[in-house]
Amino acid sequence: MTAESPTGDGFTVYEASTNPNAETGADILDIRGKVTLFRVRSTSGGSRSTDVRDADEITSIVGMVLDSAADHADREHAELDQYQVEFQLKDGTIVVRAYWPETGELSRGIMLPAEFALLIPEDPE
Repeated sequence: MTAESPTGDGFTVYEASTNPNAETGADILDIRGKVTLFRVRSTSGGSRSTDVRDADEITSIVGMVLDSAADHADREHAELDQYQVEFQLKDGTIVVRAYWPETGELSRGIMLPAEFALLIPEDPE
């Protein structure tokens, strides 16, 4: 949704962060066929990231996310490793979500399969 900015000097884009009636990731994120770059990186420092630009790989990753079950249970993430997942879209906007491999959750409530964790960049030796 877009709305005039509070200062009146443009527009602000708003994105829904969750859907309490969602059954799958597709009910939360509207990104199928729209992603040009997928990126995942640690939020605990360092500059390593996994960047995916190949259209077939992106289609597979996005499909995995959108086909995953939604679970709205509250989880405690404070002590868990957190990663930032970015979906850069064709229109120039970026969807950013937190990801916790220990629980498999992509914020907010998308429960990813264990294979998604293989996309996490390895720490340098």
